[in-house]
Amino acid sequence: MRKWVMFFIIISLLATLLIACADKKDDISFLVKLKQALASANTQYDKIYHVEPIKDGVLLFYTNDNALYSAFIRESFNKWEFVNGGGSTPLKSETPLSFHGANFKEVTLWLSYGVISDENIYKLSVEQDYTNMNMQQIEEKKNANIIMIEDGIRFWYVIWNEPSHPPAKYTAFNADGEVIYKRGF
Repeated sequence: MRKWVMFFIIISLLATLLIACADKKDDISFLVKLKQALASANTQYDKIYHVEPIKDGVLLFYTNDNALYSAFIRESFNKWEFVNGGGSTPLKSETPLSFHGANFKEVTLWLSYGVISDENIYKLSVEQDYTNMNMQQIEEKKNANIIMIEDGIRFWYVIWNEPSHPPAKYTAFNADGEVIYKRGF
């Protein structure tokens, strides 16, 4: 009986290991396909830092020449292709936060993003007020997604329901929930 239990445990562990290795291979080949999409659009990059599946593709954040860039890439006929680039913001700044907006009209995707230079910023709230095309007053307030990339550098992004309209309002909080930075108020 003990031999069968040990045999079952070993087989289970081997199966788990094989599945984990297969998943990792798929992740690597997916990243290669995204890099090929960037290269086919003559888009230079140093490193891809974040991939966010959204709509019918992926939102990609990558660096090049000390700046953070965004792009939208989608699969078309079993090949990933670059659809839109969203500009850049410097990786290093004298201000606590950098800000950039990107409106990917081809895929109706709107975002704001930037780099966090202040190590005390733990949470970031972003809001925008504007009048939409139907002349309705819109107010959106969202907490930013914060991503650590390397050497203590972090970036943030918010995906909006409507096109982003600067100026937005930014409120940064420390780990204790205290406001430590405000802009746009």
